[in-house]
Amino acid sequence: MTKEIKVPELGEGIETVDVISILVKKGDILQAQQAILEVESDKASLELPSPVAGTVIEILVQTGQKIKTGQNIALLSTSSSDTSANQGKESPASEPKKSQKKSQKKPEKSKESPKPSLAPTTPITSNAPLELSSPRKSIAAAPSVRRLARELGADIYRITGSGHQGRISQEDVKSYVKEMMQQGIDEEGRDHPKLPEFSRFGKVNREKMSSIRKRTSEKMQLSWNHIPHVTQFEEADITALEQFRRKKNKEAEKHGIKLTITTILIKIMALALRRFPKFNSSIDMKYNEIIYKEYVHLGIAVDTLHGLLVPVLRDADKKDLFSIATELDDLAKRSRKKKIKPEELQGSCMSLTNLGGLGTTYFTPLINWPEVSVLGIGRAKNQAILMHGSFQPRLILPLSLSYDHRLIDGADAARFLHWIAETLEYPMEL
Repeated sequence: MTKEIKVPELGEGIETVDVISILVKKGDILQAQQAILEVESDKASLELPSPVAGTVIEILVQTGQKIKTGQNIALLSTSSSDTSANQGKESPASEPKKSQKKSQKKPEKSKESPKPSLAPTTPITSNAPLELSSPRKSIAAAPSVRRLARELGADIYRITGSGHQGRISQEDVKSYVKEMMQQGIDEEGRDHPKLPEFSRFGKVNREKMSSIRKRTSEKMQLSWNHIPHVTQFEEADITALEQFRRKKNKEAEKHGIKLTITTILIKIMALALRRFPKFNSSIDMKYNEIIYKEYVHLGIAVDTLHGLLVPVLRDADKKDLFSIATELDDLAKRSRKKKIKPEELQGSCMSLTNLGGLGTTYFTPLINWPEVSVLGIGRAKNQAILMHGSFQPRLILPLSLSYDHRLIDGADAARFLHWIAETLEYPMEL
């Protein structure tokens, strides 16, 4: 029996994805749920599996092609003779998968850190659409013209047709793209400074941005353009917290998990959002309203080889430390392996970014719009602190809170950050 393998539902708001690599070839015997393609959207990278076992008859797509939900991507023979011939043997498809991925990445000089590495840039999330596309209208254009516009990255709805009743021709598309390039304006109508011709000064190489990097750039620009950022700093004495963490780790190790400062901060941030609801909100400037959220989902920035991702840990206020540690480890690992689902990058109320593992102290993280605040933590250091008339060694953690000054005043931020610092200093209440 021949089985058509189709693109499954990709997640809310995802209509098309780019084929990054094809992980199998004609004649390969697949197990059920074995990956066929690696694809990338503007929100995440993921693998598309085969829902059934069988032998690959034909691959119907190519690397670099855009595909959409419901589209056929492969034909499989699902007869019992095909699936049982190599039963118990490793699928030959596994080797092409390794070789293809290896060819796409440069050798790494160091191993990945087992814990989430957090960054100060605005992360990849899908809390709301960017709303940068032009209003849709009825246009007159042949399918070949529409296809040319897609291939050139042009928004056909922005092109003025020169034909009868405004019909758009291929020449109209080419002229539009040429004009946008000359003016330094992209297909979404945004004006970019015109760069100098760098090749005049020496050899250069150009590399296309990945969808994830492009999305990161857009979100950073959006946050910077629309949010008046202010950053406040605080220090937390975590000497007692570190003793508490080590004690709790003895119990955690029995369950195969490890408590980190990030784990404990997630719990504290969740409690803080309940105590200070203004920080658990978003601003709707269109209707001049503040949207208060009755749930607490936290975004945890994870540094991966394919870009910065921010998986969301949901209902953090309702979970204990061990549950948070287990879920955090799972989200971080799957993010690095491109196994994270698009819906797992949506719905965060506030984000946490940790650069302590890289040795930094204070920094000014960008808010992940449409959130109104982000907490950054640096590397804890031992300092001599005057206590009870004598200097004592204390472990001090630097905290950096960026907030949206349209909604949050300095006094609000000071109280919020001070409460987090105090809770870190007295962890027994957790």
